[in-house]
Amino acid sequence: MYVIKNSEGKPKVKGAPENNEILFFGLTQEDMYCVIICPQKYSTTKCDIELYNAHIAFGHLNEEMKIKEVIHGHRYHNGGGMVEFGEGNPLDWDQVFFRKLDSNKKSTFNGEGFKKTYIVK
Repeated sequence: MYVIKNSEGKPKVKGAPENNEILFFGLTQEDMYCVIICPQKYSTTKCDIELYNAHIAFGHLNEEMKIKEVIHGHRYHNGGGMVEFGEGNPLDWDQVFFRKLDSNKKSTFNGEGFKKTYIVK
């Protein structure tokens, strides 16, 4: 999976695993793209759910993204959610809180707002 620029010069995710849906797509303060994916059966529900088999990926434009397993995550009925990932002590895990684009709150990576978030189609 990697991020390219489309014909309009906007970033686009390519090569997401089949039968997975992109829940979130953003640009961190360190200029790395962040993509959260999960199986479609979990992404289309209208209620709060725990995310199973979700993954988070980070990478630069036109480079293969590093994909990590989400250890703990939720998708909220309003379109936002959160994921935790990492190794070892749960207190050391990284977190992403993602919001709908029309939310008055920013999506965050370890408490720091994303530089930009993108509409996923």
